[in-house]
Amino acid sequence: QASADGRMRLASPDLAEVLAYSVIMLNTDAHNPNIAQERKMSREGFVRNNRGTDADGSDKYGGRPRDLPRAFLEHVYDAVASSEIRNIEQAPSTTAAEAA
Repeated sequence: QASADGRMRLASPDLAEVLAYSVIMLNTDAHNPNIAQERKMSREGFVRNNRGTDADGSDKYGGRPRDLPRAFLEHVYDAVASSEIRNIEQAPSTTAAEAA
């Protein structure tokens, strides 16, 4: 659910954890030079992988699964795919794969 200032409000802490994990996996996939370009996750694949991760909170187990807004997931994909998330200790020219 988007707030008045345009920020995304997540339904639960569990959803935040799922999204964080998904972003880490995307970052690794998108910026690892050992993964062939044709095998990298597409924008559509990222959206599909996150289908049904939101819940409506209708019961103690989280409720019925719902999809996060497609535009939100596409924005996350574009941001991560275009700019690698790096560890603070990594030199600017070092990719995560090179540091490992």
